[in-house]
Amino acid sequence: MGIQGGVPAAGSRQGGVHSTVFQGVNTLNLDAKGRLAIPAKHRDVLAQCCASRVVVTINPNPQDQCLWLYPENEWKEIARKLSRLPTMNRQNQLIQRLMLGHASEVEL
Repeated sequence: MGIQGGVPAAGSRQGGVHSTVFQGVNTLNLDAKGRLAIPAKHRDVLAQCCASRVVVTINPNPQDQCLWLYPENEWKEIARKLSRLPTMNRQNQLIQRLMLGHASEVEL
């Protein structure tokens, strides 16, 4: 299963806020204890940008079979926007259920 998500690109800021971009797709595996190893280059940046606190959630597109990883502070904004989507729309309900329902806060 792949991991996609955002980690701040070095020196990238937009309006005083870090712009996040993941530099590629990483295929990661869980160990026997259910732990996920994050590559050191991403782990170091995540330690600086969000005190190593991230949120892992499922990609709502079942064909992609990957997880998305977000710095916790960015996830809060995404979750807020997802929560505000009109719930009478079936597609919105599905995205909310998948992304919000499967979100887990993790400290690296």
